[in-house]
Amino acid sequence: MLFQLSSRFRSNVDEKMRKLGYIGVGVSAVGQRLVDTITKTYVTLRDVFVCMFFCVLLFICVTVILS
Repeated sequence: MLFQLSSRFRSNVDEKMRKLGYIGVGVSAVGQRLVDTITKTYVTLRDVFVCMFFCVLLFICVTVILS
């Protein structure tokens, strides 16, 4: 239980620190929302591609082992 709380807390802190790195000084609210949206889309796509890469790698390994 304590480990889960600590892990969740660490994840939240890391996410907030990451978001702080994307705040622009002197940028309009619309510009900031645009950067936030692009950043969120990039992170989501990156996670999807990493997952797809590991799935393909696993498929190749299983195919080689079974052949």
